[in-house]
Amino acid sequence: MAKTTSTENQKKDTTAAKTEVSRIINLDMPQRILSKLEESHCPTLPTRISRSVTHAAGVNCVEWSPPYGQLLASGSLDQTVKIWNVINAEECLATIDHTGGVKALQWSSDSHQLASGGLDQQLLVTDVETTSTIHRLKHPSTLSALKYHPSEPSLLLASYHKSTILCWDLRTESVVHTYRPPSGDVLDVEFIAGDDVTFASSQTVSTQGSMDNSVMIWDFRTAAPLSHQVYTEAYSCTCIRMHPGGSCFVAQTHGDYVAIFDSFKPWKLHRHKRFEGHQSAGYNIKCRFNYDGSKLFSGSVDGSIHVYNFYSSKTDTMKAKTYHRVHREPCTDVAMHPVLDIMVSCGWDGVINIFER
Repeated sequence: MAKTTSTENQKKDTTAAKTEVSRIINLDMPQRILSKLEESHCPTLPTRISRSVTHAAGVNCVEWSPPYGQLLASGSLDQTVKIWNVINAEECLATIDHTGGVKALQWSSDSHQLASGGLDQQLLVTDVETTSTIHRLKHPSTLSALKYHPSEPSLLLASYHKSTILCWDLRTESVVHTYRPPSGDVLDVEFIAGDDVTFASSQTVSTQGSMDNSVMIWDFRTAAPLSHQVYTEAYSCTCIRMHPGGSCFVAQTHGDYVAIFDSFKPWKLHRHKRFEGHQSAGYNIKCRFNYDGSKLFSGSVDGSIHVYNFYSSKTDTMKAKTYHRVHREPCTDVAMHPVLDIMVSCGWDGVINIFER
């Protein structure tokens, strides 16, 4: 009898969580977000850790749901993706199970679907409201990054180790394009130039001959490489991010700095400007912009968060703020909320920190 009651309670909790996810996505925007939208509020940097939530192992990535950040998704080495309500509480609304550590997340543009993948060599696309798996796509190597096509929501780029990038058509669960860098594991992909026909990829650098292929530019439609000599320094780039303004993109390097490139041909490296001060060598440390591109955020191997003034041309004013050692192990990802004065960070200590003013 006790077991039956326990099972019934678990079912009720699961049903309640699914109902809450559906309500937040479809109906009730949290009042905190609504009020800031009405004020045309410009988010400012938070000052302190207000609360934390945890996974059972290291957390590789965090992503706010578009466009207003009602929900937060996190991917962890504990083989789960968790969907959180951290705006008004520290509540885990849903858990998506993998059979290996999760390395990549990507929300659909309407927040109704969440793509995830990693060490189990599976790409899962989940209906967020019901937490049911819509697509389960297998590949014989580790998945490293995901990116939905900007104007075709049924097309999804997935990068894998062993020098492979696939474009999946989710309508038919078939591969419509295959992109093959000459060498190295693919680490990240990102659409650039503010269009839907050009994207960049980054690959590991292991030998002198593979340096030219560290960052490559591709024609999405033909799968032809447009350039493989964008970045010729001897460092792998673990993360690529397009600037919200569209004029450039950045790459997190294993040289302990973030490099800047033009987003138009010939995709020139800005050799006299870089963002350095954090540590990224040897780890998959991510970087990203705030909503207007004025700040660049980076995690660090020492567990710190570094925030840079993107538009500063002087080295002494580039550093806006450093949050020292907020994680006991490497800080892998940082994400500023698109509307509120809230920032989240995650690390290999399994902790997701929530910062507020």
